[in-house]
Amino acid sequence: MVRSRTKRYWLSIAIVVIVFITTTSSAQQDKWRTYSSPDNKFSVELPGPLIKVKSFDGKHGVDFDPEQNKYGSSYIARENIDNDARFGIIALKGSTKIFKAQKRSRTIEGLSWLLIADEDELQFLKRPNEITSNGLRGREYFYIKDKTINSPLFTRGRIFDTGSVIYVLVFVGTNQDELTSSDAERFFNSFRLQQRRSR
Repeated sequence: MVRSRTKRYWLSIAIVVIVFITTTSSAQQDKWRTYSSPDNKFSVELPGPLIKVKSFDGKHGVDFDPEQNKYGSSYIARENIDNDARFGIIALKGSTKIFKAQKRSRTIEGLSWLLIADEDELQFLKRPNEITSNGLRGREYFYIKDKTINSPLFTRGRIFDTGSVIYVLVFVGTNQDELTSSDAERFFNSFRLQQRRSR
């Protein structure tokens, strides 16, 4: 009799734990939505609202100052009230004079240093891979800086040059494994340009 009650007790505990885990997992998945930029030029799936910020990069994070960036626009997914952000998108004006003053390949390389990596320790930036995603051709970068005298940094980024706009997508993780997590994959693989409707 006692054994039977003990078994039922532990069975009940197991069911509660399973329900809790399933509910928590579903709640986390439900946070993801498809958001569009204010100018409707791109859409992306994120676990929090897409908000415009002054600047964002992998090393320094986000700057919430509302001052307009003359080279383009920066966005993040606002997941919490802290200033930390895992997902960032920078849309730069491809026709800006500073970007036209040198070869485009050199510009793209420089943007990977400044926005995805730590420009002071570029030895941790992996060789980029050529990729195609949702009709966009670009490059993908991994920056893995673990144990150095400076703070560790784990970022992954993609750069797509459409000519008129250079899109830089950045994901910031807390370790190397997070760079290929389901959250990172969903973010990168959901980014797409909006189709303009003909009048």
